Amino acid sequence: MGGKSSPPPAPDYQAAAQATAKGDLEAARYATTANRPNLYTPFGNQTWANHGGDKWSSTVTVAPELQRALTSQQNVDAELSGKAQQMLGQVKVQGSEFDMSDVQEKGDPGFGAVGEVQQAMMGRLREDLDYRRDGEIARLKAQGITEGSEAWNNAMRQLDRGENDASQQALLAATGEADRMYGRQTSARSRDIQEQAYLRGLPIQELNALLRGTDVGMPQFQQYATQATTSGPNMLGAASAQHQGALDAYNAKQAASGNFMDGLLGVGKLGISAYTGGMFG
Repeated sequence: MGGKSSPPPAPDYQAAAQATAKGDLEAARYATTANRPNLYTPFGNQTWANHGGDKWSSTVTVAPELQRALTSQQNVDAELSGKAQQMLGQVKVQGSEFDMSDVQEKGDPGFGAVGEVQQAMMGRLREDLDYRRDGEIARLKAQGITEGSEAWNNAMRQLDRGENDASQQALLAATGEADRMYGRQTSARSRDIQEQAYLRGLPIQELNALLRGTDVGMPQFQQYATQATTSGPNMLGAASAQHQGALDAYNAKQAASGNFMDGLLGVGKLGISAYTGGMFG
């Protein structure tokens, strides 16, 4: 019978793990390299350069015509930015109090304005009213009607009633006119405020206009299929599986050897039993 066998030695798990990690890193580097293609279009190019190891750089070069346009726009932007900076002093008024010095004062919407208009209208009628009163007094006297008589008092009441009617008509007309005057003053005031607001916001509008512009578009590179990062060989898993297989084979061999010895022992026991039986039978 051969000597007692030993189980298979365990693999170097650390070395297997390092080999697996190295394979993963090489696969990642391969994918990185595959995803660094040089692209060429009518509008410009994008190229890659490796500076050793994992150090990469990308360079975008636009077509000469586009480069001239881009340079021209950059010069214009610089000039406009300078102009905008000069305008900042004007824009600062945005934070100051609104200037109402050039805005028309509010009109008088109350009875004062109505009274003024009424007085003006009655002033125009006063000469006619006085002329009518003087004429009526002269007529009464010419007819021999004395002052204080009933006929005299009736005539005066008619004159007074006419002047009151004229005053009422003037009041109504004055009210409408005052409303129209107030409306015109309010409209004029609103226009003044709008004009001041426009002048106040004009510098910031001009500044925004200077800062806005049409940008020269940079070249757009067409998308391409990228290389997916895959894993390297699983050396750790392979070593573990190989060791487990060796262990299984060893255990099977050990089990088979044990069964063979048990068989021999069984045969020996049968022979001894037969022999002893013959001697004492």
